[in-house]
Amino acid sequence: MPVLSLALVVVLAQTSPAGELQPAGELQFASIDSAQAAIDAFKADAQASDERQGGSGFEFWLDAAHAGDVDAMHLVGVRLFNGVGTSRNRGDAYAWWRIAAMQGHAPSLFEVGRCRQSGRGVNLNEPDAVRWFERAAEAGHVPAMVAFGRCLSHGRGCPADHKRAAHWYERAAQAGHVDAMRALALAHQFGRGVDRSITTSAKWWRSAAQAGDLQAMLITAANYEMGHGLPQDPANADEWYAKASYLMLPAPDSPAVALAR
Repeated sequence: MPVLSLALVVVLAQTSPAGELQPAGELQFASIDSAQAAIDAFKADAQASDERQGGSGFEFWLDAAHAGDVDAMHLVGVRLFNGVGTSRNRGDAYAWWRIAAMQGHAPSLFEVGRCRQSGRGVNLNEPDAVRWFERAAEAGHVPAMVAFGRCLSHGRGCPADHKRAAHWYERAAQAGHVDAMRALALAHQFGRGVDRSITTSAKWWRSAAQAGDLQAMLITAANYEMGHGLPQDPANADEWYAKASYLMLPAPDSPAVALAR
């Protein structure tokens, strides 16, 4: 299997609006459609790879998992959870992730937490999910830092602790996670768990904007326009408004463009 596809599926960690777990990236997408397109591309690539191997792709990873390879255990879980190259079986996916997690495999620690939080493949247990997220976060898994921070921020499965939430958001933000940058910007804007600082809030909004987040681009543009936490700079404001406008344009193959033709 091409390395890029493997990397995509091993690291992706997004949840759909319906609560459906998606294949496990720290990749950022402009829309749900673009994220789904990446997932569909992985599935097609995995199927083509399996066909080239005479249909033995899943069996190859399963054999490696049985031999004790924790990365293979994780990928077997991903394939079972999503029905890629094999029948969907979320209970078995959880079991493989749990085995790998017990050996300290950070992405699997995270997936076990997500299963426990959503009740997919195992009984829902939010306090247990928090414990798995914490272990994954402490192991350096960036999406788990955000998930753990959210639990702490909202008191989901644990007592609310805005100071600890901000700590984990900052660690994830320093690692480049856009959602963490947004959360940290809001924490500083309202003084939740950190000292209230409009300047620091604006800094994190700008970091998220530089990482491609649309809402952060609009907020950064407004901050430059009004001198809110950033030096007043109309030229910079116009530049960020222009970037945001470009992202809001419909794709060339979208229904809106087709109707306009």
